[in-house]
Amino acid sequence: MDIRRVVAVALMAISPAVAGQGIKTASGPQPAPKYAQKAKQPYNPGATPLNCDQQADPRYRLLCNDIERAHVQGMAKRQGLPVPSADVISLPSMGSAGAKTLGAACIGGTAMRRLPNGWEQLRDAQGNWRRCREQ
Repeated sequence: MDIRRVVAVALMAISPAVAGQGIKTASGPQPAPKYAQKAKQPYNPGATPLNCDQQADPRYRLLCNDIERAHVQGMAKRQGLPVPSADVISLPSMGSAGAKTLGAACIGGTAMRRLPNGWEQLRDAQGNWRRCREQ
């Protein structure tokens, strides 16, 4: 028997097994994967201060306040949001007795004034919203 015939017969015997490995079962179109959308968090740059008042050295405290002000105002400008004020005022926290008598409170780093039907954001003379720290 010729060696060529033996090789040809062997290739014909192996080829259906090799071709069968590439076959996949049909399952129809697959649905697109569903991803949970993250809830968009409101951005309030005054809510995350650098806690400059905790610094012992008064020179470092002033430097820290300048850095914090520049950071907060720059982030607001880049995101197209109203610019926060340069100064930080001290107000009682929401729900405290001082806030009830004063009619204003510090809510998340923003100075708010109590209205009969809700809260109003306080603004300075330039129209920037007032930043605050809780007492």
